[in-house]
Amino acid sequence: MSLLAGLDDSYLLSFMVPLNAGMKDTLERIRSDLHPGQLAFVDDQTTSILGVSAGYGAGKTRALCAKAVHLAMANQGFIGVVMEPTGPLIRDIWQSDFDDFLEMYDIPYTFRASPLPEYNLHLPGGDTKILCRSFENWQRIIGINGAWILADEIDTVKPVKTARAVRIGD
Repeated sequence: MSLLAGLDDSYLLSFMVPLNAGMKDTLERIRSDLHPGQLAFVDDQTTSILGVSAGYGAGKTRALCAKAVHLAMANQGFIGVVMEPTGPLIRDIWQSDFDDFLEMYDIPYTFRASPLPEYNLHLPGGDTKILCRSFENWQRIIGINGAWILADEIDTVKPVKTARAVRIGD
């Protein structure tokens, strides 16, 4: 018998903050700007390990930005993590693109660069932190109770580092 037997589903999901009209509008604007492959990636809520593979300039990082905002809005008040292969790539790829993305959709945020980069999205259900970390320093994510993790350019990371950084099934 399951420990969850007899519990009301609404209680189990009570931590989730319902999307208000403004957030729904923002998500719809984001969705309308995505091409079909990006949209399929952002809309997938059932695949536990999900990836996007495409050529240079195809919009993989933009899809990652959209997915990060979608997950942040669905998990308001919780921590998310975005990983790049190296520290400089956090600054050169992720931070640049994510700043532009948030500003394009008028999503209020603050950014802290030091000691480690992180965004705080100011959402109606509470500030939602997105930590920016590198695979080269995977030890810095040990112990983080993240609601979700996204990785950019993961194909350039040695599999042993990926396995250490993200323990699947633990």
